[in-house]
Amino acid sequence: MGSVKSIIKLFVFFVLPWPLKGQEMPDSLIMELERTYNKEKRLEILWEIVRKTYEISDYDTTVYYAKLHLDLAKTHGNKTKYTDAIWAIGFCYRQKRDYDNAAPYLFKALRLFEESNRKVSVFTALYNIGQIFKDGNDFEKGVFYLQRALDISTSINENQLMAKTHYEIARGYLELGNHNKSLFHLNQCLKLNDVSENQGLTSKAHNYLGINYYQLKLYDKAIEEYSRARDYAVGLADYDKKLAIAFNNIGEVYVEKDDYEKARSHYEKALALKREYGDLELLAGTLINLGKLALLENRPSEAIPYLEEIIFILDKDRLSDNLKEASVLLAEAYKSKQDLTSKDLQKIMSLNEQYARHIHDLKQTGFQQSMVLTASKSMLEHETLYLKNKVKESHNLTLWVIGFSIIIIVGFLLLLYHRERKFKLFIQKMWEDIKDI
Repeated sequence: MGSVKSIIKLFVFFVLPWPLKGQEMPDSLIMELERTYNKEKRLEILWEIVRKTYEISDYDTTVYYAKLHLDLAKTHGNKTKYTDAIWAIGFCYRQKRDYDNAAPYLFKALRLFEESNRKVSVFTALYNIGQIFKDGNDFEKGVFYLQRALDISTSINENQLMAKTHYEIARGYLELGNHNKSLFHLNQCLKLNDVSENQGLTSKAHNYLGINYYQLKLYDKAIEEYSRARDYAVGLADYDKKLAIAFNNIGEVYVEKDDYEKARSHYEKALALKREYGDLELLAGTLINLGKLALLENRPSEAIPYLEEIIFILDKDRLSDNLKEASVLLAEAYKSKQDLTSKDLQKIMSLNEQYARHIHDLKQTGFQQSMVLTASKSMLEHETLYLKNKVKESHNLTLWVIGFSIIIIVGFLLLLYHRERKFKLFIQKMWEDIKDI
């Protein structure tokens, strides 16, 4: 049982990492490695370097030394250390979000763990493979591997591992739109989780219960769960962040209930907390909600400052969803102004051109394509309005010119007719005079 506990601690270390910032590279270990020729000793030193560099989130260096550890373990015939090195490399690639490189290593580690009957290690590999598929938006495969991980954690009867896995499976089912299964796994998570050991997990589980109820339009239940998520976050290091998220989520519920006053109150509380917290993407989410609320209430001039702040604070070279949505909403806000000026029109055109160009350079997702279409539509509407005005002016001028021309032609014809009549009378009179002679 003691070995199982030690492996679980290793799982917690890798799966729920808390990087120790500020540590320096273990130069003394590197120097010791250079002086040591004993293979077993070198393996120990290399693994210690892997561990230390991982702790400071220097994943490139970790991979480098893990590969050295891998080669030496293979040469030395140490299958356990060889397998651990493969696992470490795959996990570091996952931390770097380099999933193409991570997956082969993790799958290879999984097979070796299964051959050695290392159940907790098998669980850890399956859990991380499931997370990779979820991160890549393949939620069906993600849930499949997480369910396999859950089966392993159930067989070794480790409640905390089971609780964490139930939570991740629930998130996968939520993305798949299966609310019944998501709710089931969240409730299982809450039953199994020891709040004293993982209070944060309880808070997050209640938050996701709230999201499920919100999507099911059970708004009172959603508010209740968001409030519980906030209450369980008390005392956590990131309490202000979780409190801000709770206020923001409750505000979204009140928008759906058409209680805009309460929605604004909660958004503003969330905004104040997020400004202090310093996470710009998190801050942008509430700024967008305040902008949307102002547009819902037909107050585009109040929406503009919130949305412009997002454009100002976020990195223009990293086109996040918040930045994309803010640019579209800002163009809509300018368009909705009653006193739309030429300067506003220039801003709209600039926003649409800038972000549509960025999106074109990225891999097209459904939302990105939607934004391009929205941006193009907005641009086209304003161009059409401008051209319509120009056409209208041109049409009026053309009508005036045609009307004036008709008057001149009619006048000329009347004059010609009058002269022709006088000429005929003159000829007729002259002919009568000649006949009299």
